[in-house]
Amino acid sequence: MANLFEYEKEAIRIKAVRMDVEGEECRRFSVDPNITSFEVLQNILCRAFEFPSTDITIKYLHRDRNGKDVWSPLLSDWDLDTAILGSADLGLELQVWMLDNSGADPNADGKGIVSGVLETGHLLAKELKPVHEAAVNAKTAG
Repeated sequence: MANLFEYEKEAIRIKAVRMDVEGEECRRFSVDPNITSFEVLQNILCRAFEFPSTDITIKYLHRDRNGKDVWSPLLSDWDLDTAILGSADLGLELQVWMLDNSGADPNADGKGIVSGVLETGHLLAKELKPVHEAAVNAKTAG
């Protein structure tokens, strides 16, 4: 089993919205969180949206420390477990993009981020910036 946790729920509801087309294309389904891996979820999404392969980008909705809604990349089994644990009773909301042949991620805002890994790196750098600044300030003050 790929999951890190044993879930009490037998099924979790998922709402997936395709973001790389005009208009809203939405699929709703349920999966067993105890046996669904990231790879299985990718395959389910590809079949649901009739994508030719697993060349897709997935983001999940969660709340940050300040209570704001945030879309984060879903890249691994670890991310899937985090998403499931954070979705509580509301279900899991996903955004899905099919990658073009160049590997660019055609986001709705047009940023053209190359991959979810790069985006995650940017998010981590943004989160760690205050920590770094505090460390530099403490070093110069001491």
